[in-house]
Amino acid sequence: MKAIHDVMTTWGVQLRRMPPRAQEIHAHIARITPQPHALQRGWRMPRLAVGFAILAAIAFVGQSHISGQLRTASIAQRAPADVQGLRSTLDAPGIFGTPTGLSPRTGFMERVVEPFRRYLPTDDTPITDTRELLETSYSARIKTRTVEVIGSRLQTIIRGLGGRVDRVTLDVQYGSIAFAISTDKLDALRSELQSMFWKPFIRESTSAENRLADARATERDQRNAEERVQQLEAQRAAAIAEFQTRSTSFTVRINGLLASIRALEAQRSTVTDVAARERLEQDIRARNTDLRIARAQFASARAAHDRNLARLDVDTRVMQDRIAFAQQQTQDLTERVATVHGTITLEQVAYARILGTFFLAHWIATLLTILAIVALLRTDRRPLIVP
Repeated sequence: MKAIHDVMTTWGVQLRRMPPRAQEIHAHIARITPQPHALQRGWRMPRLAVGFAILAAIAFVGQSHISGQLRTASIAQRAPADVQGLRSTLDAPGIFGTPTGLSPRTGFMERVVEPFRRYLPTDDTPITDTRELLETSYSARIKTRTVEVIGSRLQTIIRGLGGRVDRVTLDVQYGSIAFAISTDKLDALRSELQSMFWKPFIRESTSAENRLADARATERDQRNAEERVQQLEAQRAAAIAEFQTRSTSFTVRINGLLASIRALEAQRSTVTDVAARERLEQDIRARNTDLRIARAQFASARAAHDRNLARLDVDTRVMQDRIAFAQQQTQDLTERVATVHGTITLEQVAYARILGTFFLAHWIATLLTILAIVALLRTDRRPLIVP
């Protein structure tokens, strides 16, 4: 049995009829009723925020470009002299001038001790001597997030430039590297470091001292020693020549006395007179006395000559030791001038410090970025209804 709802629904559908002229009425209503337009949502452009953002980008690029130019200019100013078209001091021939020597001293102990004494340089270097024997030292303080990794990379760079690592201390928060490198490779090392680290996180220090006073003192000592050696050699040659002359004189005198004694002895053997024989014996005794005196004088002269030669030889060896000592000083000074001893210190830096340093380094761009964000937040973000 059907429900009353179904019966009524069926009855209503059966009785549904279109009114007469329904199509005509529908067309008339559509003609007189205005058609509604479709609504579109528009977007409000934050012009002020966009303007600040563009200015921030320009400021960031401009500051980075200026910093790069300043860094390039500073590296160019520190370039070696030969790169700039000039000859450096190390390339000049005769860097220490004419080999010279040490001043002569008197006394045996002073002659022995003097070669090992430190020759203090004087401050009377004339301005006409324009040599620059610069002994250079270098230090750098670097802040980084990875101390151990950067420390290993720096050791590789130093060895790659022909340098030597003398001491290494590395842990998570701190590191220290002591090294030695050739003077002409220092600029390459600094360029490498400046390309690896941002300028606010690296601080470099270079000091140089002219060792010209040391070089002049060594040259003066070597020159004096060489002059003294020449004098001693001349004295030795003169002493030998003088002794040869005296030796010839003594030899002639001794030979003459021997010949006279032999003649007197031969004459004595043929004389029978007692008085004449006595006179001959007295003459023979006198000639023997003269012979002993001549031989003693000859021996004394030979001993004095030997002592004089020994003294001259000792003085010559002392002066030669001084020359060798001065030459070693010159070599040591050359090596010190050609070598840079440096230290690189590494410190761990926090991310907050990195961000703070970045914003401080680009404060104009940071300020404009903040203004752009504020302008964007204050922009009316309600959508526009566009008909």
